Amino acid sequence: GVTRVQMIFGLAHYKGASFDTILRVHDAVAPGKTIHAVPGGRIELELINCLREPLGFNGPEALNKYHIPNSTNIHTHGPHISGASPGDNVFLNLGPGNSSYYVYEFNENHMPGTFWYHPHLHGSSALQVGQGAAGMLIVDHPADYDIPDIIKDMPEHQMVFQHMSLDILRESSSISDDEVTNWVDHNFNMTNTTTDLTNFMLVNMQFLPEVTMEVNKWYRWRMAMSSVRESISFLSQSGACEFQLLAKDGIYLTDAPRTVPAIILSPGNKADVAVRCSKVGQEYMNATDLAFDPKFGGFNPETQFAQDSPPKYQDVYTSVGNFHDPELQPIVMVIDVVSAPGTEEPDVDLEPFTVPTPCYLVDLRELNETEIEIGHFINEYWCKSPGVQQWPAVSDPDDTCGVFGPYGVGGGLTPRMENLIPYSNSSTYINDFEVGSIQEIDLVGVLFHPYHQHINPFQIQEVFNNADASVDPDSYTAEAVKSWYQVGDWQDTLQLPALKVIGTNDGLSRQTAVKVRFQVDQFTGHMLQHCHLLFHEDQGMMAQYDMRGDEGTTWDGARDIDRTCIKPTAKKGFNTTSQPSEQLSESPSFSATPSSLPSVNPSLMDNKLLISMNPSTTGTGKWYVSFPDEYCLQDCKHSGAGSCGGLAKKWDILYNDAASCCQTKLPYKNLGWCTGTSLGNSFPGSGKFYADQIKQTCTKDCVSGGPLDGDSECGEIIEDAYVDLYDSIIECCRQKLSWQNVNLCASSFNPSGAVGSGQWYVDWELRKCVKDCVVGGTSCGGLKDNWDVGHATAETCCAMISWVPRDQCHT
Repeated sequence: GVTRVQMIFGLAHYKGASFDTILRVHDAVAPGKTIHAVPGGRIELELINCLREPLGFNGPEALNKYHIPNSTNIHTHGPHISGASPGDNVFLNLGPGNSSYYVYEFNENHMPGTFWYHPHLHGSSALQVGQGAAGMLIVDHPADYDIPDIIKDMPEHQMVFQHMSLDILRESSSISDDEVTNWVDHNFNMTNTTTDLTNFMLVNMQFLPEVTMEVNKWYRWRMAMSSVRESISFLSQSGACEFQLLAKDGIYLTDAPRTVPAIILSPGNKADVAVRCSKVGQEYMNATDLAFDPKFGGFNPETQFAQDSPPKYQDVYTSVGNFHDPELQPIVMVIDVVSAPGTEEPDVDLEPFTVPTPCYLVDLRELNETEIEIGHFINEYWCKSPGVQQWPAVSDPDDTCGVFGPYGVGGGLTPRMENLIPYSNSSTYINDFEVGSIQEIDLVGVLFHPYHQHINPFQIQEVFNNADASVDPDSYTAEAVKSWYQVGDWQDTLQLPALKVIGTNDGLSRQTAVKVRFQVDQFTGHMLQHCHLLFHEDQGMMAQYDMRGDEGTTWDGARDIDRTCIKPTAKKGFNTTSQPSEQLSESPSFSATPSSLPSVNPSLMDNKLLISMNPSTTGTGKWYVSFPDEYCLQDCKHSGAGSCGGLAKKWDILYNDAASCCQTKLPYKNLGWCTGTSLGNSFPGSGKFYADQIKQTCTKDCVSGGPLDGDSECGEIIEDAYVDLYDSIIECCRQKLSWQNVNLCASSFNPSGAVGSGQWYVDWELRKCVKDCVVGGTSCGGLKDNWDVGHATAETCCAMISWVPRDQCHT
């Protein structure tokens, strides 16, 4: 059973919804063709790189920066197969004009499922995957596979979700010395053919496609998330389409089918969902808010790319957006539900089912660490800007990204930053595992960074608060997330959204952790792990485990957990073929004829002509970010204006004004503070109100003695954008300190103004009724809290503590 595939990595014209350009893709189509295999079979794949020299930015100084844009390789994302050549070796560097031969062996006990493939050459991953070089890989059910016929025979729609993050594409193209397109004005043209949006989510490279489905009929949606930055959550607008989750990351749920209100995909995820629509007509799949906090790397909306920049920067320099804000892209796709003969009666409801369990996927939740040796590691990703120890919150080419060591332990023991380990080479490891062992990893900061590990999938064991064990993370999780991510589920990529962060800036990513377990099964050698925000991976947020021992070794406890689990064998399956990816309506057109492609411009190799470099010696006067200072500076000599920061470097992205620079590169900073500081002005504050959680009062954002100091005492200047500001002190108290007495909170700087309601309430410490008024007045017990029940008379209040004699109930 052999699937033989030849893939050509080259250039193709892309005519998109709002711009035309040239893409690096496989076989001149995007998404690439779907590759099929079966358990017990193998894929023989020849990858030919038809790009041409020069290599672009390369050499030792290019490590952990964007580089070698014309070199590539391929990674099969998700299958449980060897990571050694000729298998899924992501360390191969396939230069222009070269080819490589891969052989992927699927053991007979491999679970059928939905996977995908994409380039994975360190330094060019984000650039290549970010423009659509990806496709599906499906391990089909064998003919005799034990699964209900309604699941096996269900008609399918294959969907590759793609977000073309133009700021990352421009930045990576500039730094890597890319000649093909700079995503600005060379082989890039704004057209606004379908929309004037430039920051959108595509499905099979199509903007707002229509998918035709018959009413009352089940369809299997096979989905892969190819975005290098953005995540997505969407639901049926009217609820007429129901979702039944079957599998995640190519692994069937043990409680399939699971009813879910929304579909959630983070970068690298796959999902199989059975969908049935009950109403004829168009049903919108609407992006939806998961109330994610904070705003980096996840599910919270940012700013849509602007269209009013000057000609050189025609369209895109603001902040990256997500896809559940109605002001951005409220609709992901449209389902055209049609009637057909025989569809008057709905398909039968799906019944619970289980599938044969491979031994590498037995349930590990009940293992006792006192009886079985389980390895433990703490995985945490981090980036730091030069001279800045805390998380920079926005990626910059100068950032140092990595995984916290020390070796075999992880977690960034004190001194913390000295244990940050950026990726260095294919021979350096962060931990070692014995093949045939059970390993446990605490994924810290997984709400920010999608953790992906190659070869061996992992099972969710626990979600916990890493900073304060008394805080239950489940209480901060949206219901849609709880149904999608459950303890016991298997993944190969995990970002857990919608977990509210508690704590200071220094602790943001360390609050929420997920404990996972997995078997180190069969395969020895490299086992790569990295953040699947691929621009972070290119910047060094990647490491590897060394799997040691004898090839083919399995964990001997699997059959003790499940006597029926399927052990690996050497038997082979049957033949299957490679098929094209399903295309939805209104597919963008591509040109597959190399001779029709525009000629590349060699002058772009001159560093002086890169998009972020000004050839003059005086500077452009535009603005770039200074991450050590966390505000923006002007591209001019220090002897110029007071806001001059020196001439911009070649990788600095330039903006027309300080506000645009602040909004785009420092969205986590208060815009007024950032703009004012950048211009060299003393920022007086916004004059709005914020909650001081220490004093438990609302305070004014201003400087004492400044122009905004007035009837309310000033607190401190708010620099961070994530601090909520309110126009009135009353609104601040009600929104942020709802458990406090509003009158007391609002009059915290004018106590004489707090008079109370005059109602009676129970003082449970005194076991008597007192009056809601300032202590000193008749029967006053102080201002009541919001949870205290007010009563019009002392008698009705005393009825609440009827066991207390009436003459002792109140004064």
